[in-house]
Amino acid sequence: MPTHEREAKARRRLVLIVDDSPVDLDVSRRRLEQAGYDCLLREMPLGTAAIVLRERPDAVLMDVGLPGLNGDQIASLLRKNDGTPCPIVILHSGLPVSALEQLARECGAIGFIQKTGDNELFISQFNRLFMRGVGS
Repeated sequence: MPTHEREAKARRRLVLIVDDSPVDLDVSRRRLEQAGYDCLLREMPLGTAAIVLRERPDAVLMDVGLPGLNGDQIASLLRKNDGTPCPIVILHSGLPVSALEQLARECGAIGFIQKTGDNELFISQFNRLFMRGVGS
């Protein structure tokens, strides 16, 4: 692999996507990969903290409506870690904006993205939140 390709690959950021919908998981993955991110996928909420500790993603795109343990609950757990750096957590849901704003505040997420069919809107919102998280 040429040096410039290795350097470009080294700069890519890793995003863990957690969503119980295989369709939403795949759509989010494709969008983020096209925008230059590497992705890990997880359909189940349980065990997410262990994946975060092992893989050290730069960000977690977390569906809110997960079975057994909601995404905002997982985000709260990640924020209350034992000194391990917490990734940027972005909530992802079809809930109304007011509900997502409140959940993001309560769980310590950097923000939220309302589920949308608009690829450009999704990526612009993700990039904005990611950069805000990197800067904090």
